[in-house]
Amino acid sequence: MTGARIFATLFVLQVLALLQTTLPLALGFSVARADLLLVAVLFLAFNAPTVEGAALSLAAGYLQDLHAATPDGTYALLAVVMFVATRLVGAYLHAEGGLLAVAVALVATLVHTVMAAALVRFVAKQGDDGALLRALSAAMPCAVLTGLAAPLVFRVLRWIESRWAAEPEGLL
Repeated sequence: MTGARIFATLFVLQVLALLQTTLPLALGFSVARADLLLVAVLFLAFNAPTVEGAALSLAAGYLQDLHAATPDGTYALLAVVMFVATRLVGAYLHAEGGLLAVAVALVATLVHTVMAAALVRFVAKQGDDGALLRALSAAMPCAVLTGLAAPLVFRVLRWIESRWAAEPEGLL
């Protein structure tokens, strides 16, 4: 990845973090939200080189930590774990967008939500089991919203990828 493409991707990650945090409140959703940063991590797992994708996934997770007011590193760790897991599954799938991106985002959101709820409960040792159950009950609406947002996020990140793609070296 070129420096300009990494910078543009980081900018888009910040915009996604802001949208993910503010848009549900503006639309009147109380619990359910689209996990736009997770969709970006999925895109990176399918399309970015390993080191750059893992680093950008870490950045996406840290942005989510900052916007969600969770203990530092919680979502950063989960983003890298989701990147690696999707990268392993990506050997058998290649989500360009469309229905496959929706399906992958839906399943990944469910897995991510369960992992996040368990990790926050384990690390923070705050709240009660009722809070954990409420978080898990919001998993399906979040997964549906994330799946619906996935093609758009994939399209934006694909545009960045194509805009700053390296020129192929030729003989002339």
